[in-house]
Amino acid sequence: MKFLTLLLLTLAITACSTPASNEPTAVTVEVVEENTEDSPLVTPIEKASIVKFFDYACGHCKASHYTMKNLKTEFGDKIEVTLKHFPLSAQTYLVAETAECARRQDMFETYHDKLFEENFQQYEPENLQAVAESIGLDMDQFNTCVANGGGRSKVQADVDEATALGITGTPYFLINNSIPLPGTIPEQSFSRLIKGVLAGEVR
Repeated sequence: MKFLTLLLLTLAITACSTPASNEPTAVTVEVVEENTEDSPLVTPIEKASIVKFFDYACGHCKASHYTMKNLKTEFGDKIEVTLKHFPLSAQTYLVAETAECARRQDMFETYHDKLFEENFQQYEPENLQAVAESIGLDMDQFNTCVANGGGRSKVQADVDEATALGITGTPYFLINNSIPLPGTIPEQSFSRLIKGVLAGEVR
């Protein structure tokens, strides 16, 4: 029976690390196939969960943003992606707070996508205002939320969770709450990993 084992290797795959930097760190994940009669029976699952911790200034997070979008297209409702904040600087902590204020108007994903895809690292207050206005947010409500720190508790809760997990860089993925994936891997490899998880061969 074929069984897939997840191994953490020290190879050159990049991640943004704290303090805020786009310098690469040496982390990656490789899936290795083993053929053994002693492998346990595999049980397919209907849905895989992917938690992604990210920082708005991290170039590797931007790259993985597109990977996640493509995986959603490939797997549809077979995967559930949850985005969590791990800002590596005071500036992106504040950007994360504004994103949570957009969430209060059910526009988190739209705001988040626009920041990464059209306004990456252009996070001056006036630009964030322009982004919020361009996607149709109620600006009075948005500005009141930002001024009062309305998104702070959610951002801090994500940071506390990341810290408890020992995360020091972004992006960082947690598959099915049990498979850690620090750093970035090619989209094809990520797709293969998810197929293995859904088939019950990776856990």
